[in-house]
Amino acid sequence: MKNVLEQLYNGEIFPAEQYAPKSEEYRKIHQGHYSHYEDFIEVLAKELSQNKMYYLNPRIT
Repeated sequence: MKNVLEQLYNGEIFPAEQYAPKSEEYRKIHQGHYSHYEDFIEVLAKELSQNKMYYLNPRIT
């Protein structure tokens, strides 16, 4: 069994993506911030070519 540091180093675990908060207040705050992020990306996408958008966030294309 590998220790946590080895798993992080090898890319086997992703704490930021695997964390699921239980607090309803946190979820509301996070959703509000994420909607602002989506609005920003939408405006930015109009300004940048598809190639440049890929480098900004590969999940968009």
